[in-house]
Amino acid sequence: LPKDENDLAGNCFSSLALILKEKPADMRMRQHLAAAVRSAGMHFSQAAFTLITLPYEAFFSMDAIIRTIWRTLISHKKLLEWNPSNLRALNNRINLFGSYRMMWISPAVVIFSIIYFGITKQAFPAAALPILFLWTASPAITWWISLPLARREAKLTVTQKIFLRNLSRKTWSFFETFVGPEDNWLPPDNYQENPVAMVAHRTSPTNMGLALLANLSAYDFGYISAGQLIDRTSNTFRTMEKLKRYNGHFLNWYDTQSLLPLRPLYISSVDSGNLAGQLLTLRQGILSLPDHKIVRYQLFEGISDTLRILIEIVGKQDHDQLIQLQKDLESTVNSPPITLSAIQQKLKRLTVSTAKVKDSFISSAENQAAWWANALDKQCRSALDELVFLAPWIIMQESQDMNNYFPGTDEIPTLHELAKLDKELPPVIGWLSPNMTTEKKNAAR
Repeated sequence: LPKDENDLAGNCFSSLALILKEKPADMRMRQHLAAAVRSAGMHFSQAAFTLITLPYEAFFSMDAIIRTIWRTLISHKKLLEWNPSNLRALNNRINLFGSYRMMWISPAVVIFSIIYFGITKQAFPAAALPILFLWTASPAITWWISLPLARREAKLTVTQKIFLRNLSRKTWSFFETFVGPEDNWLPPDNYQENPVAMVAHRTSPTNMGLALLANLSAYDFGYISAGQLIDRTSNTFRTMEKLKRYNGHFLNWYDTQSLLPLRPLYISSVDSGNLAGQLLTLRQGILSLPDHKIVRYQLFEGISDTLRILIEIVGKQDHDQLIQLQKDLESTVNSPPITLSAIQQKLKRLTVSTAKVKDSFISSAENQAAWWANALDKQCRSALDELVFLAPWIIMQESQDMNNYFPGTDEIPTLHELAKLDKELPPVIGWLSPNMTTEKKNAAR
């Protein structure tokens, strides 16, 4: 093989060895081996395709070289001739016959080789037969692999879905940990674990947009509530308004603690474009919030994701309390409550249970388990607090007067419906039984 082909084959083996060596800690060996085999197969396929199309590539490159020399040194014509790549790709959507007509050089090389050996009466090398066959079939192979791919609907198994949800929850833990008041609600560029734990307190427009979309994704997965989404987004926007800009463009790097731009000062059109696209995406997500229920079934799925990671860290046999809590959550996810009162009672029980779990890990030497236990407790408490804040009348559900005046108070409203309901609550509270305490009335307001 030519030197380039040997290098490509060597790269295949080295890439496979590297992939097998660097297995992620949170990936199963079977999944890692399957990914390694797929990667190695792709590298080998690329090497084989390069060999198959070698005559055409050589002819194509030689044609370009000769044309360039002729036009620059002799004819001095058509020096600016240029075909856009998209136009060429559009014209190359041809059939099998057209592929052979365009790549005629490959079968021609095979024919000339056979004629040469026939005329010179030399022994035909048997090792050349497979290569000559592939060169003859190269136009057909090229046409075949250029056919449009059939769209296949992704069908993930339960194990694959759990793996992806665990990965998304761990990804959100970065933003949950590092995007806060210490960094003025701006995302640090990276967190270094080894050899020394260190946070890079700098950020870029791309990072800021990514953090804003991370908030939206966390809401979609049920890791944070709508109120937390709005709070985190608002905090980041308030900080972004303070940053120094040039003609409306954010500079490329800022210190997340001092908010000063980092030298050298420059603007990246790529980062500005990334931020613009991310803000457009965020806008659509925020505009859809009023039509969402104030409590969605994703809430319990998000809590279940956090609990599942905690169980993976501590081990199933070590904490029976976690296993029982997981079973309760799974039943809730499979049959989510459909009334405000049922959701409130469920969240109350979860908050009590997760508080006990957090207390059991306070003195634990395993900091990672303690962090996830605290995140689990905070997730449940935040959900309950927001439910009471948005629907304070649930504390008055035992009042028959309330149900008589407004029988739909146990249904889960959207934020848009809640805004309309706010106009009706004052007369409701004033009409309620005189036994209603002032605290409950104020809470309802």
